[in-house]
Amino acid sequence: MEHAGRAYDQADLFGPIKSALDAKFGKSEWILDTAGTSPYFEPRSHPEKGLDEAEVRRVAAKAAAAVPTVLRVYTGDQLQSGGAE
Repeated sequence: MEHAGRAYDQADLFGPIKSALDAKFGKSEWILDTAGTSPYFEPRSHPEKGLDEAEVRRVAAKAAAAVPTVLRVYTGDQLQSGGAE
């Protein structure tokens, strides 16, 4: 994520992602770790839910993009395929 250059509160940034994933797939601890403004989560850690990993990433990216101070959001899929332009 590219974040508008001001201080941020992680809850403001990652809260909407967690909420969107909870709403779509059920409550869980989705974000395993963070590095700056990048959340790291592992849908495979929820095998009981039978999740489509790409869909989890899309839902998270859409939620992050809706945060007013977020300028751009790229998923790992986009970065790997060169689609992050």
